[in-house]
Amino acid sequence: MTVTHRSLSIATEGSFGSLDASGIPAPDGLTWLSLPCERDPIVLAGDPTFNERLEARDGSHALPPEPDTMWDGNGVRIHRRTGTVQVRIDFTTLGTGGDSDYDLTGIGQLLNSGFKSWKPALQGGQSVTFSANNKFDSATVSPALKAGALLGYRNAGGVAEYTSVTASDVGVNHTSSISPKLTIGNSATATLYPMQTWFAGVGLESGEVNTSVAFRVDGQGFRTYAFGCKLQSLSITVEGGRVMGDFTYLSAFITDDHDGSYYGEAFTGPVEPQPLNGASQHFRGTHVVLSATPVQYSRSNITGSYGEMLNRKEFKTEGFTLTITNTLSPLAHSSSILTMSDMEVTNIDVECTVTLTDPDTSIADDFRDRVVRQLMIGTGPVKDGCGMAIYLPSAFLNSDPRKYEVNGEITKQTLTYKASRCGSDIKVGDDTPANSFIRLGLGL
Repeated sequence: MTVTHRSLSIATEGSFGSLDASGIPAPDGLTWLSLPCERDPIVLAGDPTFNERLEARDGSHALPPEPDTMWDGNGVRIHRRTGTVQVRIDFTTLGTGGDSDYDLTGIGQLLNSGFKSWKPALQGGQSVTFSANNKFDSATVSPALKAGALLGYRNAGGVAEYTSVTASDVGVNHTSSISPKLTIGNSATATLYPMQTWFAGVGLESGEVNTSVAFRVDGQGFRTYAFGCKLQSLSITVEGGRVMGDFTYLSAFITDDHDGSYYGEAFTGPVEPQPLNGASQHFRGTHVVLSATPVQYSRSNITGSYGEMLNRKEFKTEGFTLTITNTLSPLAHSSSILTMSDMEVTNIDVECTVTLTDPDTSIADDFRDRVVRQLMIGTGPVKDGCGMAIYLPSAFLNSDPRKYEVNGEITKQTLTYKASRCGSDIKVGDDTPANSFIRLGLGL
């Protein structure tokens, strides 16, 4: 019992908090999947919620605090903690021959609790012909790709490139527009790889995410559950070339069942993780790309048949850090032990820092002039079931690009971008990633 080998499993909740008939969170009906995450952040999380008793007293003694909880049917207080659960995991992709999308995978469930998602009913590379700069014939792609969807492309040198659909299946010629541009010439045939795309809801979808999740920590002689969890923050960094995600979840209810007797789930100790068979994505063989010209449609929405179609500017980049922070606000009520019926995302802060080892003077005035550009960060490899892209379609500088770092051996330029409003896409229907200000894609 002294060995702390441990595992972390995740399950998608059918309803927020997984309440049973008595109004208490329970794992009944949940399907657990053990995450191939890093070991150190796996801890028994949460702190008890209570009120101090500060009554009048006849001395310097203290009184036991009053737990903030409910009583069960036997008149016994229910153990309850609240707090955060942390997960550190790399972005290994789906690969081929397994799941058709990410919804039941570990990385997919982690992302679904912080974003909405769109997944094409297409798997693997789609052969298309480019009719002009940033336009391709989409007649061979059925069903059509939605505006806002992310696409991968492997160029002749094997380098991964990424773009986003800005208009889909236009007119009798079935033409789609993309931005930023790929390194593909007119009349060229190319293979594009559709991606499941996670995005922040905008407009009538503001505040929405796909689902809430539950976590279970298993070890030798210990088990902890966290129910009603939604993504509070995500930091994506590069470690030894590998793209890592640090996820933090806010949980409405945390409790322990250290021998499996309370909930009655089979108790076997730690559970071997279930990895995907795709590639662990690396910041290698890829680019950081800015649009060569400013975004024209940020504060307003583009009109006409096609979205924006901007050229590309590639950077020599050392690394990047992307941080997404969700403000989670409870829909409070007193009828369950959760003290809320759900948590909604009431604000999203996005910040991306990119370090250039060859300063770029063409963007020297971008901060001063309040220039908005498209920012696309890719990873490698890209092929069937592989690829990852991070897209800020309306990124603005929050730092001065003229300020170089000269305290080391190499002159560096650190650019910090924030996410502005996007109006560059032709949005058709409601459930698409079009005009979302932050998108993340994984290859199918």
